[in-house]
Amino acid sequence: MEKLYAQADLDLGNALIQQKINPALSEKIKERVAKNFPLGNDQEKNQLMQEFIAEHGDLLALYDQSLGTWKPGNGTFDDQKLTATYKNLKEKIITTGLQIEGEYKTMLQ
Repeated sequence: MEKLYAQADLDLGNALIQQKINPALSEKIKERVAKNFPLGNDQEKNQLMQEFIAEHGDLLALYDQSLGTWKPGNGTFDDQKLTATYKNLKEKIITTGLQIEGEYKTMLQ
């Protein structure tokens, strides 16, 4: 779909020129349309999803490498460095998840 709409800005601009719309007003119209167009943030959403998946992969790798050292009662590992890595990954996953959620909420407004 990205290819389909790649020239949308140019096409809209040409259509507004053909209708003899004031250039200043034309720019405002283009901005408003682009802001409300759901495909405008596809690359950003895709990047966030890739990060989210990679972060989960890193978390699974951490669990795999430190099997048996996890203390489920308090959410730590025997090794403090592993605990710090775990907490860092957890924060990244939460942050990226919230960013993805924000992108979709914005798209639905």
